[in-house]
Amino acid sequence: MTTLSLKAPIRRSLMLWLTVAAFLGAMALGCFAAARYVYYRDRFYPDTRIEGMEVSLLTAEEAAEKLDKALSSRMITVLGEDGVAARIPCGRFQAGDDNLSAEIAALLLRQHREISYFSGMRGAASQYSLQWMEKGDILPLLQEAIGSYGLRQESSARLVRGDDGWSILPSSLGSFPLTEDCAEELSALLRSGSVLSPGAEPLTAALALQWIEPKVPSDDPLLNRRLEALEKGTSIELWLDFGDGMKVQLSRGRLAKVFAVRDTEAGEELLLSELALRRELEELIEELGADGVPRKLGVLDREEVHESDWDAGFLLDRELLLSQTAEALRAGGGTVVASYDYTSSADRAFGVGDTYIEVSILNQTLWVYQKGQLMLTTPVRTGDIATNKGTRPGLFQVSYKQENAYLSRYNYRVRYWIPFDGHIGIHDADWVEAFGGDIYLTDGSHGCVNVPPEVAGIIFENCEKGSWVLVY
Repeated sequence: MTTLSLKAPIRRSLMLWLTVAAFLGAMALGCFAAARYVYYRDRFYPDTRIEGMEVSLLTAEEAAEKLDKALSSRMITVLGEDGVAARIPCGRFQAGDDNLSAEIAALLLRQHREISYFSGMRGAASQYSLQWMEKGDILPLLQEAIGSYGLRQESSARLVRGDDGWSILPSSLGSFPLTEDCAEELSALLRSGSVLSPGAEPLTAALALQWIEPKVPSDDPLLNRRLEALEKGTSIELWLDFGDGMKVQLSRGRLAKVFAVRDTEAGEELLLSELALRRELEELIEELGADGVPRKLGVLDREEVHESDWDAGFLLDRELLLSQTAEALRAGGGTVVASYDYTSSADRAFGVGDTYIEVSILNQTLWVYQKGQLMLTTPVRTGDIATNKGTRPGLFQVSYKQENAYLSRYNYRVRYWIPFDGHIGIHDADWVEAFGGDIYLTDGSHGCVNVPPEVAGIIFENCEKGSWVLVY
C-alpha cells in the first residue's frame, strides 16, 4: 500500500511538469511565429523576383535601392546597320513619375494581399514586373538617344571639274532611321518580365534604315553623255609656241574651264567660251612670262627722252593669240605660234609721233596728245610705292581697249580699261576719293594708272591699240 501511494504523486508531478513544458513550448513557438510574422510583414517573401532579380527578404526600400542600381547599369543596346546607334539605361524607360520606391512598395503590399503568410513561408514563388513606357512615350526618348544617326541626305551624281578635266562625282544614298519599328521592339523587350535576370543575354534592339535613292544616279544616261561631250573638249591636243623654245600644251584642267555643254535635240553640243579662254591665256602668259619686253628707256624727264641705254623691245599680240587659239580649238587642235610686235633696233629716235599718252609719276599727272594737240590734263593715282607696287617707268603701247571690263586679278569692274604693260593699264576708279598729290607714296594703286571717272571716257576715245604710253 505504501509503495502504491508514492507512485501516484510522482506521476501527477511528472504530468504537471510535462503540461507546463508543453505550454511553455507552445508559448515559445507562438512567440517565434509572431516574431516571424512581424518581421515579414514589411519584407518580400522568400523566392520573390522583380523583373527576374531576387528581392527575397528585402524591405521595399532595400528592394528599390537594389533595383535602381540595376536599372541604371543594365543597358539596352540599339544596333544600327553599321554599328551601335545608342546605349540607353533601362531605368529611362520606366513609366509614370519615375518613383521606383512607390512602385516597389505597391508590389510588396500586393504580395501580402495575394499570398498568405503561411503560403509565403512555404516559398511560393512570386514573379513581378515593373511598369514600362508605352510605345508612344518610348519613341521620342529613342529619337533623342540616337541623335542624327542614320540621317543622310541623298546626293545626286554631278559633273565636277578638276586638274585632269571633267569627271562624275558619284551619287550616294540618303537614309533615315525607322524609329517606330524599333520603339515597338523595345516595348516588347521591356515587357518580357526578365529585364534584370542575372546571367541573361544582353538586351538589344535593331534599328533599321529606310534608304532614299538619289534623283540622279551615277549611271544616268544624260549625265554620261554630257561627260562624253566634255571629254572631247578636254582631250584636244593644242600647243602654244611662244618662241625661244617656250612651247607648252594647254592642260586638260585649263581646257575644262573653257568648254561647256548644251543639250539639244540632236544631242549634246560642246561650247567654247572665249571669255574663259581669254582668262586662261592671261594666266598662262603671266606664269610663263611670255608677254614680251617693252622697249627700255634711259634717263627720262618732262622735257625730253634721252637715248642712253635704249633697247629694242617686243610685245605679245594677245588679241591675235586669242582668236587663233579659239580657231584651233574649234578645229580640233594643232599648234598656235604666238605673234610679237618687234620694235626695230635701228629706230634710235624717240619716234612716237604726235599722238600719245604721257604719265608723270612724280607730278601724278596724265596728258593726252592727239595729233600734236593737248586734249586732256588730269591728276592721277599711280602704283603704291610703300608696298613695292609702283607703276613701272618706260615706253609702252596700248595692248587693246575694252569697255565694261572685269579685272579678275583685283576683283574690280571698270567702265574703261586700257592695258599697256601686261596686266597694268589705265582705268577709271570711282572708289578713289582723291587724285594727284603724294597719295601714291602710301596709298597708291596695285600698279595701274587710276584716273577720275569723268575723264576716263575722253582718254578711251583718244587712243587705239598700239598708241604710245610714256611713263616716267
